[in-house]
Amino acid sequence: MGINFYWKSVFGQITYIIQKGEISNDKPLLLIIPGNPGVADFYLEFMECLAKESKHTLPMVCVSHAGHVTPPKTATCCGKMQQLSLSEQIYHKLDFIESSIPASTPLILIGHSIGCHMILQMLKSLNEKRILKCFFLFPTIERMSESPKGKVVTPLLHYFQWILPVFTYPIYYLIPDRVKRYLVDYFYAPVPECIADGVLRLASPTALKNCASLANNEMQVVHEADYELLSSHIDKIHFYYGMEDHWCPVEFYQQMKDRFPDAEIHLCKNRIPHAFVIDSSAEMATLLWNWIETKYEYFQFKSNGT
Repeated sequence: MGINFYWKSVFGQITYIIQKGEISNDKPLLLIIPGNPGVADFYLEFMECLAKESKHTLPMVCVSHAGHVTPPKTATCCGKMQQLSLSEQIYHKLDFIESSIPASTPLILIGHSIGCHMILQMLKSLNEKRILKCFFLFPTIERMSESPKGKVVTPLLHYFQWILPVFTYPIYYLIPDRVKRYLVDYFYAPVPECIADGVLRLASPTALKNCASLANNEMQVVHEADYELLSSHIDKIHFYYGMEDHWCPVEFYQQMKDRFPDAEIHLCKNRIPHAFVIDSSAEMATLLWNWIETKYEYFQFKSNGT
């Protein structure tokens, strides 16, 4: 199963995408919607581990958030790199599905952090019959500004989000790429190479400004959970909360479990961190594939290679 890194105009925005395997009309596609920052490289190791767990049977795609990755000068597709709101990022993902995935392709949607909120809102527009399952990993779908991390981050974003692009401007434009790479490898070691690659793609003033703007918008928009919407699709959603997650603490898990006692709502027993892509991609991929495989005979059939 080959892997393809490419740029595409989506919703009028130049967008960085990683695809593993060929998308077909009848084979389910695993579509990953990232957290914030929404850089597809951060999920590359997770995708590779998931492909290994599935014995390379299903194609998968990770779509970066618009404006979160600065395109290289060699990028040939057209598109803007604008600062999009949370709702616009949702339309961005819907446009990718409409323009790049056959209408008959079944979808397994995998959201991480704010990506879960995006998927939940996308369900209003998608044909429910083609959605096999939605997996919400460490879901920030409610009360973000009231969470332990949100209480710290919200005022910082409100008053100081301008600092990131100002600070990175001289680094991005004055330091040679090879020196940037050395600095990232030095300060971020021993993270996977794909994480270092993602940091370099993200580390432009424009991309960081767009990430901070989106984060600020998240704090303003994501308040109470949309229980009516959740109730309408609860049989399609599998929740996975962290044991020590300061963005969606255990009390959020317990309250969701109390409201939907029969739903697939699980609390991590392995202390996997919210930012699992840094050092827990293999563990998360194993868990995810086990859920998929035990849920659908189709996947069990395919993974056996028969």
